[in-house]
Amino acid sequence: MRATPNSPETRAQKQSDSDVNAGENNAGSVGGDGDVSGDAKGADTVSAAGANDPTIGDAPTGDDTAGEHADASGGGDGLSTADGEENSPAPQDDEVPPERRKREHRQQIRDEERARGNKTMTVILILVLLIILLLIFYGLYRRTHRAETPVGANYEFVVLAANDAANFITATGNLKPLTEVTVGSEISGIIKSVSVDSNDNVRKGQELALIDPTRFEQEVASSRAQLESAKTRLDAAQATVRETTLILEKRSREYATSGGRTPAQSVMEEVNKNKITAAAELRRAEEDVKRLTALLDIQEVNLAKTVIRAPIDGVVLKRAVEPGQTVAASFNVPDMFVLAADMRKMKLVANVSEADISRVEVGAPASFTVDAWPEMNFDAKVLKVESAGTVTNNLVTYAAELEVNNDQLKLRDGMSAVSRIRAAGGSSTGALRVPLDALTFRPKGAARNTAASGTAGAEAELGKKPAEGDAVTVWVLRDGRAVPVPARVGKVGTRRAEISGEGITDGVRVIVRER
Repeated sequence: MRATPNSPETRAQKQSDSDVNAGENNAGSVGGDGDVSGDAKGADTVSAAGANDPTIGDAPTGDDTAGEHADASGGGDGLSTADGEENSPAPQDDEVPPERRKREHRQQIRDEERARGNKTMTVILILVLLIILLLIFYGLYRRTHRAETPVGANYEFVVLAANDAANFITATGNLKPLTEVTVGSEISGIIKSVSVDSNDNVRKGQELALIDPTRFEQEVASSRAQLESAKTRLDAAQATVRETTLILEKRSREYATSGGRTPAQSVMEEVNKNKITAAAELRRAEEDVKRLTALLDIQEVNLAKTVIRAPIDGVVLKRAVEPGQTVAASFNVPDMFVLAADMRKMKLVANVSEADISRVEVGAPASFTVDAWPEMNFDAKVLKVESAGTVTNNLVTYAAELEVNNDQLKLRDGMSAVSRIRAAGGSSTGALRVPLDALTFRPKGAARNTAASGTAGAEAELGKKPAEGDAVTVWVLRDGRAVPVPARVGKVGTRRAEISGEGITDGVRVIVRER
């Protein structure tokens, strides 16, 4: 017996289809075993709905019961579909209905939108935290800035500090040996051998190099032979002089004994002439011997100069020749070696600007650093200040030589150094120094001679340069206000002066001028 459209069986089947669809929508996964689970839920829902639906509250009778059993066995719609799907294989992707695919696609889109939303919220939270941190740091900076520069402090000031940079003059330069000798050659020739190299210690008179002596030995031999010949001629001339002298003496006695009759006058004249000629030849021979002796001495000196020797005790800083090299000493003496007398004593040639040279004095203490030993400070002392300046790119500098003790031999020739020279009039006891303008500054409307007394104080108030020992008033910055503090002037320089007093301590901000 078939069910009619309005029969209880038809209504139960419609309700079962609706519940099955609801079960599919509530399933956790799509396809495979998930579809089976959803259909099973739909079947349970149909059973519950059939039991509670008021439209099917009356118990079925007769053929209705038989029809329901037939449908449950798999022949009809309704619950038979759910029970059949439990035992059937999972549907493939191409068997999934289009409506279910749409629902799955919409669910996937919603999941992706939620993930993007979560990422956006994370980025926004990070940006908010960064902004908050920036605001906190800005607030701390403003608070610190206000503490360093009080509101309403319309003044330029300096902070007092002992041994500040104004006490020193900074200059750069290079290290050199205190005594440096350049060794060259006075003669020309070919270097035959070199006996030393750079960094070798040498003693005075030690051989450094040898120029080929062959030519000079030949010249010495020739000059010696010429000298021997000249000496022989000298001996002959001396003998001739002795002979002519004896003849002249003999003829003179004969002439005196004969009363002038013998020898004849012409004979006497001839004898005198021979005597004079022999004497001239003797003088010429003597001069030749002297000339050739001097020439031989020169040739021997040149021969000795073929050996280049150390003029001082020291160390070889530079070697500029090699064996086989030709040395030409025609106009300038060629530089062959550079020797330093003692590397334990060096000098630093510092270039001081013309603005600071007036504050550099001989004997002033100094210190310097080099790049090779950046953690070390080396002591020095001003040895000499050059009077002539050097112009480089329209800047005038003056060379100041600083004596350096290099007992540890850490310093080397040519090292660049940055020196700090104690300025003339600078404090060596850590006194506090201020610009001279601070000693004559007075805020607008302030009373004159607030702390100064006597003529010296009055002159300071009138803007004159104060002198050592004057009592003055300096104005310090406290809580944004200018406060007068009495002070006593110490040493006065060209730009700054020392001050002392009860309220003059490190860290005090002394006003220089109004902005």
